[in-house]
Amino acid sequence: MKKFIQNSRIFLLVTILASLSSNSVLAQLSTWVYYKTDGKLMYVPNAKGNTVPDFSGVGYMNSEADIPVDLPIVKTVYPVDGDNTLNVQSAINAVSAMPIGSNGFRGVILFKSGVYPINKSINLNASGIVLRGEGADAAGTRFIATGTVQYDLFNIKGLSGITTNEATVKSITDTYVPVGAKKVNVASGHTFQVGDWVYFRRSPTQAWIDLLGTAQYGWTYSGYKMNYERRVVAVEGNLITLDAPIMDVVDPVYAQGYLVEFSSARIQNCGIENMRISSTYTSTEDELHGWNAVFFGKIINGWARDLEVYYFGYAAVNVGDQATWVTVDNCKCLDPMSVTTGGRKYSFNVDGQRNLIKNCVTRGGRHDYVTGSQTAGPNVFVNSSSSQVHADIGPHHRWSTGLLFDNIVSNGQINVQNRGESGSGHGWAGAQIMFWNCTGSQIICQDPPGDHINWTMGAKATVTSKGNVGSNTTQPLGIVQSTGTFVTPQNLFEAQLIERLAPSAPSSPSNVTAEILSTTQVKITWVDESYNEENFRVERSDNNGVDWVLVGSVGAGLKSYINTGVADNATYLYRVYAENATGKSGYSNLATASSHLDAIPSPWLSKDLGTLSPVGNSGYFNGQFTLNGSGADIWGASDECQFMYQPMDGDGSISAQVWSVAPTNAWAKSGVMIRESLNANAPNAFMLISATSGAAFQQRLTAGASTTSVKFAGGAPFWVKLTRKGNLFTAYQSSDGYIWTLAGSVTINMSTNAYVGLAVSSHTTGVLCQSTFNNVVVNSSTSTSNSVLKDKDVAPLRASVFGGKLKIDYIVRQKNLVEIDLIDSHGRNVKKLVRNNQQPGTFSQIFTTGTLSKGLYLVKMTVGNKSNAVKIMI
Repeated sequence: MKKFIQNSRIFLLVTILASLSSNSVLAQLSTWVYYKTDGKLMYVPNAKGNTVPDFSGVGYMNSEADIPVDLPIVKTVYPVDGDNTLNVQSAINAVSAMPIGSNGFRGVILFKSGVYPINKSINLNASGIVLRGEGADAAGTRFIATGTVQYDLFNIKGLSGITTNEATVKSITDTYVPVGAKKVNVASGHTFQVGDWVYFRRSPTQAWIDLLGTAQYGWTYSGYKMNYERRVVAVEGNLITLDAPIMDVVDPVYAQGYLVEFSSARIQNCGIENMRISSTYTSTEDELHGWNAVFFGKIINGWARDLEVYYFGYAAVNVGDQATWVTVDNCKCLDPMSVTTGGRKYSFNVDGQRNLIKNCVTRGGRHDYVTGSQTAGPNVFVNSSSSQVHADIGPHHRWSTGLLFDNIVSNGQINVQNRGESGSGHGWAGAQIMFWNCTGSQIICQDPPGDHINWTMGAKATVTSKGNVGSNTTQPLGIVQSTGTFVTPQNLFEAQLIERLAPSAPSSPSNVTAEILSTTQVKITWVDESYNEENFRVERSDNNGVDWVLVGSVGAGLKSYINTGVADNATYLYRVYAENATGKSGYSNLATASSHLDAIPSPWLSKDLGTLSPVGNSGYFNGQFTLNGSGADIWGASDECQFMYQPMDGDGSISAQVWSVAPTNAWAKSGVMIRESLNANAPNAFMLISATSGAAFQQRLTAGASTTSVKFAGGAPFWVKLTRKGNLFTAYQSSDGYIWTLAGSVTINMSTNAYVGLAVSSHTTGVLCQSTFNNVVVNSSTSTSNSVLKDKDVAPLRASVFGGKLKIDYIVRQKNLVEIDLIDSHGRNVKKLVRNNQQPGTFSQIFTTGTLSKGLYLVKMTVGNKSNAVKIMI
């Protein structure tokens, strides 16, 4: 994000022309807003002067400053046994009593890695406090809502809010104020000054209610008075300039306009970041458990970032109606648990104004990116995606205004429509709603009566004006352009923000990861933290960071690069930076990947089931199994797949984290399997994750019989488990590997001597599907594998090298002596890293590697009389 530089608004023409040239085949121009030849945005008004508004005045500090990353840690908290509510709340209370520094912050509370069960709300009611974890993965900081009532786990909310000074009210004297305007004339005698916070108040008339036809739903003109938060940036007599545009029309017939001062006692500068938050639940329709993971209320300038949220009934982040300038960045809302109807599963809900939701992901929600009743804009949802949706994205009800949905990707609908009597009188969901370069199955874009406008630009979806809820049928179509082809600029929000702020070098990409795709390919991904890059450049080092070479670059807005042609049996470091005409960003974090896959360890074996072309294979590296399988399907009377297996005699279990499934087909399958024989038509139980169609528990009861299944929400990375007790086969699923959900049970009359393992099918004949598995654990009387430890003892060891550091993650299941040694390639014990009697829990250790020679090492972990080892390259 860029810093604000006064009076510097140059935007290089060559940059824009190059961008337009490179995208000319893929993008078209909107006639409402587009780049002029001087490189600036042109807003074309309609006959009444209404334009596409500038939506960019949103997010933390109005997007004029970065969310801080270098704040001091003033308190460190460790998890304790049992409920941690008092442990966590006491830390917040202690920091709340500290003075606020000149930077507006008290400081950071660091929650160390581990599990924090919490049975009631945690309240943060003071300014300047940041709640920070040590990671959102299984080895990081994990908060678990364990209460059995509906409650918000993190309640970040001021005790006082906004107070209007009604004595300052002045009517707007302009005959007509169009959408997009920032200047208004007010009646004489006002007291407004530069820097004042004011409400732009729109008070509709009964004629407006009649125009919309919403009196039948209980709407009244006095109940639809809306207040828009603005700051005064210039005063010239009675002409007042506001910092953000008008989002709804003021005219002589349908609405009057006013300005009125207000004061705010809301908390400021609070954030929550870098942790995993989940809720326990008793069934998929349980209503009595964690409801909102994070709630923001009565706050200005706040943020939530780098959160993974699982199983909450309502939302990952819910932004309340007095929350302003809140940014939600790089957060996930996965697998919500509640009834799939009514006011539930609203993954990222916004009722406040001038808020920004970006780079987010949802799975299994209903209304994933959504606003409530009379939400005043601007609010922006950008660069975010949804899968396995149960309802639509968009304004939900009762006249939200000034919303931008920018580069939203969904496998469901994205809608703005007259919802009629739906929900006891939703009526018109919103106006001045922009869908910009969005992708979905369908977009309903209806045009409200009068001068109100809704736009759909560059949609890759079927666009219609026929509604699908309430008494609603077909309404006039909104403004629709370039269906099937994206428009330029690719991101409207980013383009508007660049123009509002001075150009500068882009911010550094973050969260860079490197994933092995094959022995010749590595995929590098990152989070885009800037709005003004022209490209990203990827550099690689094959000598532990001593020398770096540029291996590739991609254009603005892209977030991944595949490095092809890498050498076999090599380990690389990767880093990424962004660049534009002004300069380049700093480097990202370092990511490590190796192109080498070892043979699978004993007693694992692998083979193709069925006659497949190309043939499949299985490999292993650094605790991760990689399977490549082709085949038509694992289904019907006979299977075609790659199967990595070992014998199982009698009862036992297998669990694994399906880390990735290549999307060779929506139903490409990967998971854990127990089957009677290696014949393609053998009876089997299979708990799977598909590429994009969710999870499923499927079974074939007898040889050559048809296969049946039960489907669930889910997607990689995802945990699956199968157990066998006699002829009863039971499947479980989990998003986090900690809270398991029963997927189903089935009786299969299977021979005592069977096979257990991992299976992958591309669901596309002639194509290999690659799938990777972490944390593979087999428990059976015949399993002698030393590649994994028993689940009751410890999870598989994970080790990674980055920036001269060695990071080790492991989980202790029962109290035991844990020893971890570093062993060189000659088998010599180089260093004792850990020797502790440890209680159950998740542990992470970091060591320096500066004194070690370069080469291959083993990190060996011993728990009791069991051991495990993984390779690392230093």
